[in-house]
Amino acid sequence: MNQVHESLLQAVREGMDLNVRQIVVLLELAAAKGPLSVRGLAHHLQVSKPAITRAIDRLETLGLAIRPVNPADQRDRLLQPTEKGREQARQLSNAAAPLARAA
Repeated sequence: MNQVHESLLQAVREGMDLNVRQIVVLLELAAAKGPLSVRGLAHHLQVSKPAITRAIDRLETLGLAIRPVNPADQRDRLLQPTEKGREQARQLSNAAAPLARAA
């Protein structure tokens, strides 16, 4: 990655106050066609369930994601972005578009 792309990515991250894992989780939630389970998202991203939980904790604190109870299993939570989270994901995707075109 060249210095311009790295600078753009850093600016996006700082503007959102999110780390890379939190950004990836937010983008996955926004791209999903419905709520995701912690287990399913962890498996998809090949990370641990506690790593997903920590990322969701931060996203939830910022009002970017919620985790309502799964109606099919009261012990489980479903992950989904809030409208604010969807907007942040759109902004991130738009800011990252030059990176994708350059790759």
